[in-house]
Amino acid sequence: MERIFFEELGTRDEYNELVEGHPYKSNVAAFIRVINGIDRKKALDIYQNFIEGHNLTSEQERYLKNILDYVSVNGDIQTKNFTEYPLKALNWRVTFGDHFVNLKDFVKQIHQVISVTA
Repeated sequence: MERIFFEELGTRDEYNELVEGHPYKSNVAAFIRVINGIDRKKALDIYQNFIEGHNLTSEQERYLKNILDYVSVNGDIQTKNFTEYPLKALNWRVTFGDHFVNLKDFVKQIHQVISVTA
């Protein structure tokens, strides 16, 4: 993909200028997912399977949906992204408390699907 981007469609400098300030700037596959969108159905399937396996509050479910929205905009997610807006504003510590491992598992599942399809 990088060869196509940097040799056929433009230059590395043009790409770097276009993605400056975006979290996916070093990941061409994430950039493409942002433009084309992630496979929303697959992401929602992961979400549905995840909530069936856990007893979540409505606030926790809303937070998970916000993660899907974050991925749609940014192309990927990792737990380090919890410190970024809008996820930071939702205060995952209050929302998940002692069940933070559930949130980490969800993010890992989403990230793995994205990594495999990259």
